[in-house]
Amino acid sequence: MDKLYYKLLKSSYFVFFVLSLLYLYYRRMFILDNSVSPIDQWMITSHLVTIVVNNTFLLYQMKKVGTIRAIKNNIIVRIGKTNLYKQLNRYSIKDLCVYFIGTYFVLTLIYIQTLTIIPVYIFFIMLNLCFFFFYQILFNYIIVEDKKTYYSIIPFVLNIVFHYLIVPLLFF
Repeated sequence: MDKLYYKLLKSSYFVFFVLSLLYLYYRRMFILDNSVSPIDQWMITSHLVTIVVNNTFLLYQMKKVGTIRAIKNNIIVRIGKTNLYKQLNRYSIKDLCVYFIGTYFVLTLIYIQTLTIIPVYIFFIMLNLCFFFFYQILFNYIIVEDKKTYYSIIPFVLNIVFHYLIVPLLFF
C-alpha cells in the first residue's frame, strides 16, 4: 500500500497540484496588486486558492480514490477493512499536511510581516482544515464502502459554497 501511495505522488494529478501551488506563489510574488495586500487577507479572499489550488488537490484525491478502489478488494483480503481504514486515514493526514504546508504555511512564512488579522486568519485556516478533513473522511468512506461516484461531487460543491457563502458571512 505504501508503494501505491508513493506512486500516486508521481501521478500527473499531483504534479498538476504542485504546478498550481507554484502558480499561486508566482501570482503572490510578481503581481503588483497582490503584493501590497496583507497575506492573510489575500489568502482568505483569493479566488485563486479556491478555484485552482483547492480543486486541483481535490482532483488528486479523486485520482487516489479511483486507484485504490480498483484494487480495494485485494487489499481488504490481505489486511482487512479496519486496517485499510487506518492506512487510508494515515495517508489522508499526510495529504492534508502537504496541502496546508504548500498552500498556507509557505506563503505565510514568506510574508509574515504583512499579517494584520492573525486571529481571524488562524480561525479561517482551522475552519478550512476541518472542511478538508471532512473531505478526506468522505473520500475514505467512498473507497472502503464502495459508494457511488456522485458522492465525490460533494467536496467540490462544498469548496465553492465555503468560499462564496461562508467566507463572506464570517469574515466580512
